Amino acid sequence: MNYYLLILIVVLANCEVVAQPKNVVERITTHLDANSVMDSILLYDPPFEGDPGEFTKIGIYISGIGRFNFSAKDVWDKVDDSFLEGNINAVNSRRVFIHKNKTQTLIFLFGFSYGSGRDEFSVIQIRDKKVSMLFDDEFQTPIKLLDSASISLVGKRHNGEYFQYVDSLNADIESYQPYYVYKISDDFRIDEQATKKYNELHYVWKGIKYDSSIRVLCPRNESKCKVLN
Repeated sequence: MNYYLLILIVVLANCEVVAQPKNVVERITTHLDANSVMDSILLYDPPFEGDPGEFTKIGIYISGIGRFNFSAKDVWDKVDDSFLEGNINAVNSRRVFIHKNKTQTLIFLFGFSYGSGRDEFSVIQIRDKKVSMLFDDEFQTPIKLLDSASISLVGKRHNGEYFQYVDSLNADIESYQPYYVYKISDDFRIDEQATKKYNELHYVWKGIKYDSSIRVLCPRNESKCKVLN
């Protein structure tokens, strides 16, 4: 047998053939872990024509680790424009947001926001050669990533009620709906101390829970809000 043909057979025998899904919406190539080999992300299975959203499945292919597939409860959509204004996306995509640091890579997927709100927001973590879905639940307004000693996500989990628009004061009266600071490490959980501090600086603080009985006046010029009762 030809020597070079033998080498080719051995190489092919050790290669993993990755079946490509149909109906691919977007393919992203980037580094997802610590090695120097490029990895890939496939966004696929779009909703039926005329239905909201962009894709319903994501495939993550990491060299030396394997393939990982996740499905939306409903459908994932484009990343919120407001989130892109204050955060830097590690990839050139409008459908997926990626944040990397020395210890982990995080993939953020934004569920479609209906009139009643967003029922799904997903956080996938790549860390220590493991890929896991850390969070996949209701999260109305992701706002800002904080990356210092650890990574945290600031946002509003629930939609509040708006009671009155006060044009004379250029302000709105709303129910008490605090920001939450979620620490992202081995899990995705509220950091109560950081949440309290953030609300004291940027909103008001009347406890960790949403409370529709508390009225808050918030100027539209982003000045400090204040409690009315």
